[in-house]
Amino acid sequence: LRRQRQMCIRDRFYIVILFSILSFILEAFGKRTIGKKVMGIQVGDGKTKPALWQSFVRNLIKIPVVAMWPVFFFISLIDKKRRWVHDLLSKSVLVSTVE
Repeated sequence: LRRQRQMCIRDRFYIVILFSILSFILEAFGKRTIGKKVMGIQVGDGKTKPALWQSFVRNLIKIPVVAMWPVFFFISLIDKKRRWVHDLLSKSVLVSTVE
């Protein structure tokens, strides 16, 4: 039972890593992930895509954010623009693409 639980935690970690890599690639080269496209939002000011370093930092920080999301959710409530930690550290914002 303990081994199964350990594998489950490891599997979740790998999924988060793969998600972060995929998000980095999609945001760095196409402005947005599939979910952002469906929701009509993108990272940046709406005109330019984020810098490569912004996308890298933003998605690298997502790894601990996903693991401890309740803590970071409350931090986002403090920010006026409702940005999460990965947005604050990468100096990025999400903007609507719907007019």
